[in-house]
Amino acid sequence: MRGPSTEPTVRSRLLSEVLAFVRAARPLSGIVRIALIGSLTTPKPDPKDADLLVTVADDADLAPLARLARRLQGRAQGFNRGGDVFLADLVDNYLGRTCHWKECGPGIRLSR
Repeated sequence: MRGPSTEPTVRSRLLSEVLAFVRAARPLSGIVRIALIGSLTTPKPDPKDADLLVTVADDADLAPLARLARRLQGRAQGFNRGGDVFLADLVDNYLGRTCHWKECGPGIRLSR
């Protein structure tokens, strides 16, 4: 007879990765607020991803934040889940997502 599983649940693994992201992103210059949104805010036992909304100041350097978002996404993909970081400005306008690529900027991903 088997006892209860000691392996962490998908939910706890995602929450652990979110906590690591928040701890690393919180001290970055220009980060105003980090909010957990989506299925992890519900009692859903098997969420498909971790969604975060990060409010940034106009002068925030987004490169370090994008690097952390890629790390979150990569670690979540390691157990077949996802992670998305959405951006908003100080007056709650949606700005988009962090860049998924190591090199970001206008025209870098255009076909030649």
